[in-house]
Amino acid sequence: MDADPELDVTLSKGRRIVTFEIAALDRDLRTWTVVEPLMPPRVILGDAEALDTRRRLDARIAARLAVGWVPVDTRPAGDPSLPLPADLTLYLRSLFEAVTEARQALRAADPSGQLWAACVILQQQAQRIGVPAPETRLARAHRERRLGARAEQAGDRRGAILHYRVSRRSHPPSLRGRPPTARAAGGPGDGR
Repeated sequence: MDADPELDVTLSKGRRIVTFEIAALDRDLRTWTVVEPLMPPRVILGDAEALDTRRRLDARIAARLAVGWVPVDTRPAGDPSLPLPADLTLYLRSLFEAVTEARQALRAADPSGQLWAACVILQQQAQRIGVPAPETRLARAHRERRLGARAEQAGDRRGAILHYRVSRRSHPPSLRGRPPTARAAGGPGDGR
């Protein structure tokens, strides 16, 4: 344990974020501000009391970490000192798209939600350093259709066909414009 009572820790368990903070208000007067979950911010006097508060908050933080809470970096997103390589960015984006598409399966496999929470936190931290958010199927299909139209205008028939095929796989016409019950029942327009 440090002799310095200062503390600034933010933890998350998916949708919930809590902050523990002890900061010097005036070092000459030995006054400290304390912020902790479910308590109003307060000011304490004296280094000894601040160290006792730090020990108590360290124990609370350790207890939360033991049950699956994870530390979160709350610094504002700035330009990363070194940009991520393009292939790593692509791999991460593909991973996030796959996890987003299969979220129901993840939730069924892990009812506690800890795996899903870890995936969300990883995605948020990756976005903070410049990895774009995953695309939805519909957005991917629209993008591929636009690329197909551009390729067609440029006279690249083979490229246009490729983009249109990817677009149809991303968002099949049998799923467009029909309510979910009609899709499940094999109603009109199901391609049969």
